[in-house]
Amino acid sequence: MAAGLLANLVVDVLPPRVATAACGGSFSSVTVSLSNPTPGATSTYTIVATVPATTGCDLTAPPSPTQLEIILPSGTDATNTSSPTFNGTTFSFVTQTSTDLVFPVKSAVGTSQTATIVLPNVVNPPAGTYTLSIAAVGTSDGGSIVATTSSSYTVGAVTSTPPPTPSPTPTASSTPTPTPTDTPSPTATDTPTPTDSPTAASTPT
Repeated sequence: MAAGLLANLVVDVLPPRVATAACGGSFSSVTVSLSNPTPGATSTYTIVATVPATTGCDLTAPPSPTQLEIILPSGTDATNTSSPTFNGTTFSFVTQTSTDLVFPVKSAVGTSQTATIVLPNVVNPPAGTYTLSIAAVGTSDGGSIVATTSSSYTVGAVTSTPPPTPSPTPTASSTPTPTPTDTPSPTATDTPTPTDSPTAASTPT
């Protein structure tokens, strides 16, 4: 549902509170987490929105509750969302389509405080990175919080970067120890045996 349609709805439901509203900014932060990020799977969406610090922006409870509108990205299907909660209290939708949800605040939330909306049974869109938006009309001073885009969330398996494979350290080559060469033993030379000198023959007398 367009934001203008929400404004018309709230004008019909809520009486103006004051002549001049101070609130008119955006939520301080909006985060989204999914219980199951698989594309096409059913998941529980948990949305946490922080109310701005501006005076008059606090969200009011029944009997004149602030109305919230959540716009989901194309490809999401929230038509079967059941038993949603606002800060732990179950609520019913004023408008519920595949990507547009309008509902009343169930408990007061002061400025700078958080509102947690839990949406079970939402069918995820195809794999990709997405954002949604949330707006509020009829804050405590009769003002509004403009549609605020959430931080991004991922549908699909998150690709992790594998750790680098360490390069093997080269093994130092060992220098072979040279085999000592045997020193040949000197060959002993035989000493020639002296030849006997012939004995002189004696001359007969």
